[in-house]
Amino acid sequence: MTTDDVKPYTAYAVKLTFHKGITYPHGAATQIMVWRTPRAVHQRVISGLPQSFFQWGLSEYDIVVSDSVQTGDGQRFWLRMIDWAFSMNYQISVADRTVGEEWRLTPVSSYAELAERWIAFAWGYDRDVHPHRRLVISKT
Repeated sequence: MTTDDVKPYTAYAVKLTFHKGITYPHGAATQIMVWRTPRAVHQRVISGLPQSFFQWGLSEYDIVVSDSVQTGDGQRFWLRMIDWAFSMNYQISVADRTVGEEWRLTPVSSYAELAERWIAFAWGYDRDVHPHRRLVISKT
């Protein structure tokens, strides 16, 4: 929150949820909302905050899971963070709960494999399928 002419307003906001359903018995964090002001005066200060919050969530909870609704910006952000995670030798998986009640985790070995096989599988507009597929980054 910041002020401009004494009136407070939000320059950046993030909301996280914490759960174990997808990565049981391990806990995970999911960034379910990110918003930043379009005002140019704050861009220098808030640039990089999404990555910082994401990396903090990963350092605190070891596992970060994508949310069920991805905007174009959200998907591009996740692709950047997955690329970074591969460079850190973290584990990347696709979580799928379209068959049965349990989440099935499938490891992804490279960014090339992700691009070739998993992006269209995990993200899309089919309301019966895509809300039940997520991407997972794990430190262990």
